[in-house]
Amino acid sequence: MNENMEIGGLGSWFIILILFLLAGNGGMFGGNRGGFGGGYGCGMPFPVPEYATKSDVSDVIATQTIENSIANLNTGMNSNFSQSLITMNQGFNGIAAGIANAGFTTQQCCCDMKSTLLSQAQSIKDLITANRMNDQEREIILARLSASQEIQTNVLKDYIDAKVTAAAPAATA
Repeated sequence: MNENMEIGGLGSWFIILILFLLAGNGGMFGGNRGGFGGGYGCGMPFPVPEYATKSDVSDVIATQTIENSIANLNTGMNSNFSQSLITMNQGFNGIAAGIANAGFTTQQCCCDMKSTLLSQAQSIKDLITANRMNDQEREIILARLSASQEIQTNVLKDYIDAKVTAAAPAATA
């Protein structure tokens, strides 16, 4: 029933054939990128390594030194850049704190000025009220003095008129 999936059946040969073709990196037959007749042999997509010479080792060490230098330079730049960002962030935090403090100080100053102005306004209001009371008292005193002087003047006129009238018939007789 399931003959195609057994070992030696058509299914397993098909899988082996696909693996064989994939091992050649798509160029197994015909020499494309290292197939049979392509120069690398055995279907390898890269040349079979040979023994390393002194020059090869020197080149690898020089390349590794350059790569390490670039990596160290990159690490140093990242570190310096990170430190610069941290310093800038701290500076901006200081500026933000200064602005917040200035806002609080301004608010506190405003509240203090408002309290002082209200206190001074109340003092001025009290002085104005006291001055009005003094002005009214002065007007009352002046009105009483004027009435008193008018009464005294009328009493004196009546007294003088009475004396003049009493002395006038005696002068004619």
